[in-house]
Amino acid sequence: TIQRKGKLGFVNILYVESMKCMALMADAIGRDSHAYRSEYESLKKNVLSALHDTSGAYFRTQAGDTRLNTVASVLGARFLLEP
Repeated sequence: TIQRKGKLGFVNILYVESMKCMALMADAIGRDSHAYRSEYESLKKNVLSALHDTSGAYFRTQAGDTRLNTVASVLGARFLLEP
């Protein structure tokens, strides 16, 4: 088997999306969503910077890695990139 160390790209992308969902849920129940929105914006910026390869238009497996992460690329395109 191939073992990968560190957090995989798709886990980070899911975490970013979860902060966005938490902000939406906080709004829906009348709670302050500022902390969730702030965390979402910060995480999104950091994940895009570390994992998105704009020249190849894909998401990496982890920061500093050049391998394509298929699941991260699909989820990243869906959740993090602007149309």
